[in-house]
Amino acid sequence: MSDVLTRLDAALIEMRRLWSPTTSGRAAEGAASAVDLSSVLVAHLVGEADGSLTVAEVADLLSVAAATASRLCDRAVAGGYLQKAPSRDDARRRTLTLTDAGLDLREHSLAFRRDYLEHLLADWTVDEIASFEGLLTRFAASVSARPPRPKPLHAPEGEHR
Repeated sequence: MSDVLTRLDAALIEMRRLWSPTTSGRAAEGAASAVDLSSVLVAHLVGEADGSLTVAEVADLLSVAAATASRLCDRAVAGGYLQKAPSRDDARRRTLTLTDAGLDLREHSLAFRRDYLEHLLADWTVDEIASFEGLLTRFAASVSARPPRPKPLHAPEGEHR
């Protein structure tokens, strides 16, 4: 089993290439400028929530601290993808909505991902794709339900942090 887990771990690490063009700071082919992955994620979340979320809701959905979510949302606002406005329900809270640029970002990133998946799976059979989808969906649900909880690193004896 350890060999299988080692190969699975290596495959998951290799999958970072799915995101590397987005996170490398380089603009995608034909794009005017690079878009930070966090802006894509936040635009996706706000769009999925019928176009309106709070920073606290973004933090919950991304499983990050409120301060981290606030920075991610501020980056998307600075990029012109989101707009922050006082909440109608609670003036102390800010509601995030997609701008026209945010809607375009969401639509284009979704189309890009689907096109890329279609390209990657072009030589797979329908049954292989269905099997992969089922297993990957199940795995993703397990990750969401039980996120990793790394143990703190301990300094070697005699060394202090």
